[in-house]
Amino acid sequence: MAGLTARYRRRFVRGVSTDMEPLATRGQYVNFQGQELAGHRAVDARTVFGPTKYRQFVDTKRRFDPENLFHVNHNIPPK
Repeated sequence: MAGLTARYRRRFVRGVSTDMEPLATRGQYVNFQGQELAGHRAVDARTVFGPTKYRQFVDTKRRFDPENLFHVNHNIPPK
């Protein structure tokens, strides 16, 4: 894909993503740290980890990062 424009590469990847959607298991890939662009779903930690584990994350965040200093990636607010 050398020499192709960034716009073309994005369209290609989004096209593959759309084509693969019927085969998806509806899970989420939590390690993706890129910017969420229009038309793409942001990772929802509640959905990925479930209510019990999410609550544990919130409790841990409240204990170790109550000011929410580490909020840049997939943030779990300490509240």
